[in-house]
Amino acid sequence: SIDEDVQDCLIPKLILQPLIENALYHGIKNKRGMGTIVISAEERSDRLEIAVCDDGIGMREEELTELLRIIDGKQKPSEDNSGFGMSNIAERLRLNYGEGFGLAVESTCGKGTKVEIFIPKRRLEG
Repeated sequence: SIDEDVQDCLIPKLILQPLIENALYHGIKNKRGMGTIVISAEERSDRLEIAVCDDGIGMREEELTELLRIIDGKQKPSEDNSGFGMSNIAERLRLNYGEGFGLAVESTCGKGTKVEIFIPKRRLEG
């Protein structure tokens, strides 16, 4: 679900792929029955907001808190590398765009997860 206004906006390479894999592997795979992953993008002020939402199993509050600490760089990914991909994405976004841009995660156990990417709006030229 991509707004027509943002279809020519640029995003960093390999930024969505790990998020979609996480939604499938951690959210949908362990759910009973079918699941859905929705990718959306829209313009808000001068930035592009991209969301990857799933209706999978979601995360417990402790899991979400740990993931948010990893994304913020306050904690290293665990020994089983959980959070490693999200940590890398967040760090790449911080390095490329600075503070005020990056990732946000919302999750409810049993209902699903939403990961949002906030980046400056840059259009393909030509």
